[in-house]
Amino acid sequence: MKLAMHDWQERLFLFLFFAFLATALIGPIASTSAIPDLADYVNHLGAIIQAKMALIEGQFPLRITPAEQSGWRYPFYQFYSPTVYTFAGLVYWLLTPSNPLLAYKITIWVALVAAGLFMYQLTHWFIKSKPAAILASVVYVTSPYYIIVVNRLGSLSETLALALVPAVVYYTLQRYFHPTKDKTLVQASLVWYLLITTHLVTFIYTSLMVGIFVVLLTLQNRHHWRNLVHVGIAYFLACILACWFLAPIAALAKYFLLSDTYNTTSHINYFHPLLSYLVSPSALISTEYRNALFKLHPGIGWPILFAFGITVFAFCKKLKSHHPRANYLLPSLLIVFIIAFFMAWSPFDFWRWLPKPLLVAQYSWRLLSQVSWIGAILFAWAVTVLYQKRLDLSHAIIGIFIIGMSASQWMPDIKYSTIDLAAFIKNPLFVYNHNAYSINFAKHTQFVTHIDSMLIEPDSKLKTTSPYLLHRELLNIADKPYISVQGVISEKMPAHQQVIALLNDVVISTTSLNPGKLEWNIPLPPTSTLPNNKPILLQFKMKNENNKEALPALDNLSLDRVLLTGFLKPTETLNVEQTKSACHQEKSTTVCKINVPITTKLIELPILYYPKLLFITLNGKPMNAEGVMYQGYLLASVTPDAGKMNDIRIEFRGLTWANKVSYFGWGIWLFVLISIFYRGLKQPPRKT
Repeated sequence: MKLAMHDWQERLFLFLFFAFLATALIGPIASTSAIPDLADYVNHLGAIIQAKMALIEGQFPLRITPAEQSGWRYPFYQFYSPTVYTFAGLVYWLLTPSNPLLAYKITIWVALVAAGLFMYQLTHWFIKSKPAAILASVVYVTSPYYIIVVNRLGSLSETLALALVPAVVYYTLQRYFHPTKDKTLVQASLVWYLLITTHLVTFIYTSLMVGIFVVLLTLQNRHHWRNLVHVGIAYFLACILACWFLAPIAALAKYFLLSDTYNTTSHINYFHPLLSYLVSPSALISTEYRNALFKLHPGIGWPILFAFGITVFAFCKKLKSHHPRANYLLPSLLIVFIIAFFMAWSPFDFWRWLPKPLLVAQYSWRLLSQVSWIGAILFAWAVTVLYQKRLDLSHAIIGIFIIGMSASQWMPDIKYSTIDLAAFIKNPLFVYNHNAYSINFAKHTQFVTHIDSMLIEPDSKLKTTSPYLLHRELLNIADKPYISVQGVISEKMPAHQQVIALLNDVVISTTSLNPGKLEWNIPLPPTSTLPNNKPILLQFKMKNENNKEALPALDNLSLDRVLLTGFLKPTETLNVEQTKSACHQEKSTTVCKINVPITTKLIELPILYYPKLLFITLNGKPMNAEGVMYQGYLLASVTPDAGKMNDIRIEFRGLTWANKVSYFGWGIWLFVLISIFYRGLKQPPRKT
């Protein structure tokens, strides 16, 4: 059965088809009022809300979240998916101003439609069969990994990245086979830039697989080495365009708290998938776990397994499709598929021999994103080998239903979170990974110039069963060290309860636990009065009115923090609590106007410290910030002009040199684009 269409009719049909398919795929998470109880949903939703706020205050590109995260503006977008949140933030701002959850769903829907259209374009170029291209596109967007990313992880950034991968592959191949056309340079560099700034993990592994693919193609035909160079030029231009984003990550990634999950291979090996899970024709989900990473056993899906089997058989039997280009590309594509599959699953830990940037995946089954796009193309090749030129629309319709039934088993029965959407819009903070891109200053102490206070108890309960170790070196550099215990005591606390503080078994302070706010400052004696040959141990014990040890109701004492403080002289320091009250926001700039006493030598600023990424002026003059440890954060601080009014302006700009490189790259890109249009205008119109 054949259906003749004009170009515009065909494009409209494809759009409507993939629009319908995308709508079906997001069915489980279609609610626009209840937040799905998925791993990343709350974080992405908070980022969308704050992206709208950032756009309104004039940020472009997005770098920092305007709503205070634990008190400070957090440069989330500088290090994670700025393009995704720019798009979703614009949808929220312009199309769904009262419902960020709807903006989230629209963004996912657009990604799925784009994934289908881009995969159709890539596969049709590869095989020159419209029914095969439609089937391959359906295989891709309904692959188990894609469904898991959308419906079981709720990963907004990776959903958009998977939509861009087919476009990246297509325009890279256009650049490879048409290296002298400026149009392919503009197209390839743009889609690579979008992938870089959408999802760094997908970008790194797509770079690896596409790089291997074009190198293998070049080895097939040594005359194409210049084609490879031209692909490299487009890729390099994309990296220049994204330098403002990539350079700060390259400079600081190893210092982030998040980096502990990809500095070794242990995290990848911990979530290593079994071969039986990957090749299982049915979905395997462990329902006893709440955490998605433990519940999921990602598979490849039978359509891709079928495609791989047919392809290997046909390749061994020297069977070919009707299209020479597909036959030429197939050997290289098959090798890349095997490499991607091997990296997703391997019988031994080969990761320890690979460059460290490849550990960014965190769990190896993320390589299934690469298996999926290659497998979809192999599927198109396999069905054309089986049916040759007899493949038509009727086969495609039957195939779509069969593939859809295969995919349905991966669709989840979504449970919804108890978080109220209206309340969350008012306070859109990150619940998970709120400090992932903060500097781990406890491990990398070179960023700490001053210490205000140190968090010694990160949990919400006072520890009475074991002591806290206080380091003698820290106490020696403190002006007047003391322990600050802050929290709230419940009305349910039994009467006449006391808590005592002991230093090396000697009582140094006692306080009564009366309902209400608790603020207990415990002065520490000079270290010269303590034995040099013993560790300094601070312990808390609870007692009742009869002076007997008690283990009552610690659940009735909710701590805000337990701090070691007193390092800085109060007369020489304006702490961040004092500074915040004198600061306000003017667009993306934090402005602080402070009358500074003559004795003040240090001002703590209400912004997280990142070396060379902050632009700070004091009374119109640029200032270099220093890091000051404040509780569990590393804040920026400056030396003021003492004895007068200080006008301090703070803006998170990223690396200045990287921004200039990106401006230069965009200038080149726009020049090439304009020259293409100019040459097009000069060409005489075609005769009809």
